[in-house]
Amino acid sequence: MTERASFIEMMTYGFRTLFWRPVHSAVFVAVFGLIMIGYYTWAQSPGGMAFFMGYAEASLGLSTGAIGPYFAAIGQMMLIGLVFGAVHYASGYRVLVREDAKPFLPIQLGRDELNFLLLFLVVGLILLGIVIGSAIIGGIAGVALALALSGGDPDGAIYAGFVTGILVMLPVLYFVGRISVSFPLTIKQRRFTLGGWKASKGMGWSLFFAHLVIYVLLILVQFVLAYDVMMASFTLGADPAAIPDAEALAAQMANPVGDLIWIAGPLQSVLALLMMGPTAAVAAKTAV
Repeated sequence: MTERASFIEMMTYGFRTLFWRPVHSAVFVAVFGLIMIGYYTWAQSPGGMAFFMGYAEASLGLSTGAIGPYFAAIGQMMLIGLVFGAVHYASGYRVLVREDAKPFLPIQLGRDELNFLLLFLVVGLILLGIVIGSAIIGGIAGVALALALSGGDPDGAIYAGFVTGILVMLPVLYFVGRISVSFPLTIKQRRFTLGGWKASKGMGWSLFFAHLVIYVLLILVQFVLAYDVMMASFTLGADPAAIPDAEALAAQMANPVGDLIWIAGPLQSVLALLMMGPTAAVAAKTAV
């Protein structure tokens, strides 16, 4: 039986945990903050710059049809990201939902992390199916809507396509919010589970909007920390001339925050706890 978590509880759960578990939270923020600082420091080293240079060249090579090097580069980054994500999120959710969590062991490599890796893969495959299905349905609906509303006007067709794209994304994001409750539930129940969908019944839209508000907060913080990089990412599609060369792109990826790495590292750890808060709030009220 799941006690319903309110929208406000979802929004504030991560923030309240900073005060409810100050030692746990401080250790988590300090450890992963230092890891991020170490990462940014390595990224600006000759080895780090060489790594990002290869990735940047592979990314820009897509424009000439060179797909192989890009997939090789992104595959390597995805593998590293999955392992780090499993360790990072398992640590954060232990702070948020596990009653007997040890405050001085934020980094572990055990059953929780293996369960998270399996969850990433299973949820990713399910999500891929939903995205493909939504894209097919949305494509058909988009063409019909464009023909109905545009009347041959290119601007009308673009508007219809934009509206259809948003409508297609809604079920995907709704699903992601609800199924993601499985991650804190896996920590709370100490076993692999996909019970997040059932546990979040009736709370899907609250989860959607709670994540949306916190995500907007993250974007605003990113603009403060890395204004040039964020603006470049928003203007690339609109202005092909703004596409940087490989060296400039590598430099942006290696150090998007400039001289603010000592602030960005701990702050990003705090924001991670806030982002995990909505799903943790639901899991915290779910019976084991």
